[in-house]
Amino acid sequence: FPVGPRGERHLALVSGDGLTNVTIKVPQLRNLYERTGFNLTQLESTAGFGFLHDGSVDSIERFVNEPIFTVTGEQMTADLVAFMLAFGGTSASQGSPNAFVQEPPGPTALATHAAVGEQLTLAGPPDVAADARLDAMLVLADADQVGVVVKGRSGGLARGWVYLAGGLFQSDRLAETHARAALLALAGPGSELSFTVVPRVSERRIGVDRDSDGWYDRDELDAGSNPASADHVRGRKPR
Repeated sequence: FPVGPRGERHLALVSGDGLTNVTIKVPQLRNLYERTGFNLTQLESTAGFGFLHDGSVDSIERFVNEPIFTVTGEQMTADLVAFMLAFGGTSASQGSPNAFVQEPPGPTALATHAAVGEQLTLAGPPDVAADARLDAMLVLADADQVGVVVKGRSGGLARGWVYLAGGLFQSDRLAETHARAALLALAGPGSELSFTVVPRVSERRIGVDRDSDGWYDRDELDAGSNPASADHVRGRKPR
């Protein structure tokens, strides 16, 4: 079906869920973790609402052991649970415009990458484990799957950087960039640097241009402007 005049999209439906004949939306495997915590064997459950549309199946392990599936033991159950909780945003199906049997029709997934929110704080040269963790962050950013920003203090000032590519970081001063080694050399006690994985295309705003006005944050502060307001730019009075 074509996209509607207001961006409406026709998503795949299934005719039954194995237990009833009620038509429901195709399950979104990447948000299953949000439903955990509900357990019908306990007197109280403080989180989750189950894994079926009516709450009748409380846990993933109980779901995969329904008669419609063929699960042969506890190890297979554990493997299936781990697999179903491993779906991230970028592993979602891209959808198929021609209803190919292996991919239900629908738009490309827009979910956030599973690495978003990952952080690393350094107060000096990174050890082997921290260096490997930073490598993993930057590999994802170089593949254009996420963004990486850095926040911390340098020279007694609150500073920010955004990762560009190839080991190069843009600071919150337009004329200033740092190679990876040079940036890491700035980290120390009282001058800690925190690296954060953020959603792709949001990194420049989060890292160096808070109000997205094209003037970088520290440049605005140096000029006496407000980096939180696009109406207040150096050399121009607020409107």
